[in-house]
Amino acid sequence: EVQARVPWGTVIVFGVGMAGTIAAFVIVQAYPRGPSEPGPLTHALGRMWHAAGNIWFGITLMIILVAAWHQGTWWENAYGHKSAGHVFYSSWWYGLLQLTFSSALISATLRKYPWRIEQTGWIVTHIALTMLLIGSFMSYFGKREGMLGLKEGEATSVFSLDDETRLQ
Repeated sequence: EVQARVPWGTVIVFGVGMAGTIAAFVIVQAYPRGPSEPGPLTHALGRMWHAAGNIWFGITLMIILVAAWHQGTWWENAYGHKSAGHVFYSSWWYGLLQLTFSSALISATLRKYPWRIEQTGWIVTHIALTMLLIGSFMSYFGKREGMLGLKEGEATSVFSLDDETRLQ
């Protein structure tokens, strides 16, 4: 039996990432650069980042994600949650799909900067979706699976850790 605990590594990584992002925005705002011609690598990365924020790219990714969720749910009903986790939700391609969608979502949100008051609903929706995806990544990398058997009125702070994360 293992005591339930907070995944501090995930919390620290998330906190450092957020602090770095905020620091980068503050530095960019405090020390604006004059107009200069970007190098070829910067130009190519900028074009890719701009293309990632394209609405049709985002819609295509959403359709693919919904199809993956549909198939994963069907698979889970047919073969069980461990099998669905292995084939779909813990696979490399699903992680890459979520990472790509996250990047496209952030790119689309930042493309609209500076934001206007009439874009509030759009911005709040995109920030909420981004927060859901961050939570999904935190669950993926910081999860512990196990069982907790309780009877009515009983309380405990320990559970049996499930070491079997892959199919045998």
